[in-house]
Amino acid sequence: MASNDKRLDPRKAVCQPAELRSAELGAGIICRLLDISASGARLRMPDELTLYRMKWPRRLTLRFPFDQSEIDCTVVRVKGREFGVRFLSPFRNVYPYPVSCVAHQPQPQMRSCG
Repeated sequence: MASNDKRLDPRKAVCQPAELRSAELGAGIICRLLDISASGARLRMPDELTLYRMKWPRRLTLRFPFDQSEIDCTVVRVKGREFGVRFLSPFRNVYPYPVSCVAHQPQPQMRSCG
């Protein structure tokens, strides 16, 4: 970890779909998980969403359809289409995964993770 890096834990690069959910947002927001650590994650929104106009709820649920888990989080940083979240709870298994899972929805057009 670089000396100017303020992250608590080292990150692992990933490129997987994820879904942000909360009662205030209504429908889940499909995004792309770019990297993850024990304390948080970096995500990217599809091109058509403008993050700076969104008022983020205090607490969100981040769902990972690839391993059928979810975790509570809060948005701590927004920069363009990318944003960082800090985890607020342990991971939970959500099996069987709800029908609204992002794996069952058409994926938005997104640039690669690279």
